[in-house]
Amino acid sequence: MTILAGITWLQSQLRTITGIKSAPDYPGGGILPIIITHLDTGDILPGNPLGANRELNQIMVELHVSQGGNDTESFKVLETLHPLVVAKLISDYTLNGNVDTFENVTFSTLRGTLDAVPVISRIYTLNNVKVIS
Repeated sequence: MTILAGITWLQSQLRTITGIKSAPDYPGGGILPIIITHLDTGDILPGNPLGANRELNQIMVELHVSQGGNDTESFKVLETLHPLVVAKLISDYTLNGNVDTFENVTFSTLRGTLDAVPVISRIYTLNNVKVIS
C-alpha cells in the first residue's frame, strides 16, 4: 500500500466526472474546470515493532473553475460539480486498497488565480488517511 498509488487511483476516478476538462496526473496547468489531487500534510507515528510506522496524511483535491466575468455562472458550475466530486471521494475509503481508511472529508471555497486566470476553487481535504508500513 502506498499513498502515491492511492492518490493516482483517486485522480483517475475524478477525471471521469462529466464537466471536468482536465485532470493532470501531477499538479500543473490545464483547461478549466480542472481537478488536481496531491499529498498535503501528514504525521508519521512510530509503530510497533521497532522500525514500523503509521502515517496519517491529508490528501488535497483542488477543483478550479473559471471566474470569468460572471460569478453566478461560476458558482453554478462549482455547485453542479460538487456532488459529483463528493461521490467519487467517498466511493472507496481504501482508495482501491492503497490505504487503510480516512477519517472524513472537509472542504472550503475560495477565490484565487491559476496560471494567472481568476478562479473560484473548492478545496477538498481527505483527513487522516491511514497508511501502515
